[in-house]
Amino acid sequence: MNRLPVVDERTCIGCAECVEICPTACLAMAGPRPWLPRPRDCTACTACELVCPTQAIEMRDPNPNE
Repeated sequence: MNRLPVVDERTCIGCAECVEICPTACLAMAGPRPWLPRPRDCTACTACELVCPTQAIEMRDPNPNE
């Protein structure tokens, strides 16, 4: 599986820019913060990570224990 975006809830301001830029629409807002409801659709393009104004998104390898 590709690397996936992980949101740091401490630094995320809930602007939804990552959700808007995602080319596969795999990110969605869950209340005030984005989440990844469709991880298999993520292509690891890093657009969400690059557009985040607070650097609250980091691409990481998926945790096999989750």
